[in-house]
Amino acid sequence: MKSKNQSRRGVFILFFPAFFCSAVLGQSPSWKNVHLLDSQTQKELKNYDAFFDSLFQLPAEYDGASQENKKQIAEGWIRQIQDSNCEQAVAAAAWLGIIRLPSAAKPLEQVLRKNPCGGRQRWVCSRSLAQIADPNSIPLLETLLEDQNANTRVYARAGLAEITGAGENSEKWIALKKSTSSPNDPNQHTVSVQQLRRLIDQNYSHRDRLGLNWDALFEQYRSRMEKAPSREAFAEAAAEMLAHARDMHLWVKIEDQGFGGFKRTCSSNYNLSWLKQNIPEGKELSPDVYLGRFGRIGYLLIASWKRDEERVLKPALEGLKQLMDCPALILDVRPNSGGSEPFAGQIAGCFTEKEVVYAKHMTKLSGSPDKWSAVQERVLKPDSRMPVYRGQVVVLMGQENMSSCESFLLMMKQTPNCKLMGQRSYGSSGNSKPYPLANGVTVWLPSWKDLRPDGTCFEGEGLKPDLLVQGREDQFRSADPVLERALQFLQRGLKLPPRKMAEYQMTGKTSGN
Repeated sequence: MKSKNQSRRGVFILFFPAFFCSAVLGQSPSWKNVHLLDSQTQKELKNYDAFFDSLFQLPAEYDGASQENKKQIAEGWIRQIQDSNCEQAVAAAAWLGIIRLPSAAKPLEQVLRKNPCGGRQRWVCSRSLAQIADPNSIPLLETLLEDQNANTRVYARAGLAEITGAGENSEKWIALKKSTSSPNDPNQHTVSVQQLRRLIDQNYSHRDRLGLNWDALFEQYRSRMEKAPSREAFAEAAAEMLAHARDMHLWVKIEDQGFGGFKRTCSSNYNLSWLKQNIPEGKELSPDVYLGRFGRIGYLLIASWKRDEERVLKPALEGLKQLMDCPALILDVRPNSGGSEPFAGQIAGCFTEKEVVYAKHMTKLSGSPDKWSAVQERVLKPDSRMPVYRGQVVVLMGQENMSSCESFLLMMKQTPNCKLMGQRSYGSSGNSKPYPLANGVTVWLPSWKDLRPDGTCFEGEGLKPDLLVQGREDQFRSADPVLERALQFLQRGLKLPPRKMAEYQMTGKTSGN
């Protein structure tokens, strides 16, 4: 014998559309794929659902309504989520999620993008989207993974699991994302603009460096991005907008193809081809590593810190081994614009016998406009595989140095018997991280502020050399004033008679002075 409630529920299942069947009226529906989430997310989801249940239950009149009346009530809720009365709008959004009404997905997405009622509306709408589990909501749920509200982020992960039957980073989720959204769909461009705006505000570490009016910039470029006929056109417009930040670590890409962006201008204080023709006993160890000798003064050029061990690290270590007998050494990194900081650290580690702090940094906390991590120290450690070089060292530097090469300059500045010589470095670091947008475009945003050991930031300022040597680009066509100055400095330190580069080249001698 069935109870009155059981009979009513049986009729409900028999006659009402299938999308209502999973809801237990007056309670929050279960999550069928909760087991795919990590244990911490499951715990948070349980807590947030308990809070949700304490706030929202289906109205009694809905439970007792006929099938036709239920449809009319639900249609009224869809209209109500746009209401200026935030309390009513949020409650309506919650009820639509409890009954898992498929036709509510798009209206809920529209409310999420506008979010007129703030945080509660945001997480309630995201929860309802997750319960409805419409595959077309994947792009928006993806953007919510980086939301500043923790409960919104949790419901985004739950929604992705519900839709895909897999964790949000699985191959299945990626494949479904590609199959349910057209990258050239204007709606996807609109979502991507909104996502990019949040990323700039919440994740870009140099957002405030130039005092840009980001709201005005987005208004200026919004139409071009939203109406772009292709992903490529969107990427070009976004890159042009982001170039106003004058940031070398702010990139826009589609897969491996880069678009526009800021192009720096800086004068070179070297001539690479002239150097390789005029360094005595010159020897190319790789396209990026070149060595030579000015009598008792060694010379090692490292033109890059590319993440290529065979091209950079191994030949640089080999060159250093060959010059260990020199009482003085010139390290030339003027053409070097960065790459691998660990590679730079292995070379710099050959010049110290103890650990020393060479830099600090603080990282932008993802999803928070104004919160940062605690300041972290970066430590240079001796390279135990190499003997320590104890002679005098001059590092040649210039405006092309940035990123990991500036880290190398900071490392060498902490080693004994070392001077930095040349021009101020460029001043650009970022530890950039990729953020995929809904339309398939990826934006790379700097995530930290790089700091000197004293805690001051050098972004946009560069690092000052110990010994400044100016020079016009035309002076480097047939000479090298910076290298000449380094030779003079080391000759004095070694108490050697002064000799110019040309004298070494004429004699061809590599011994004595």
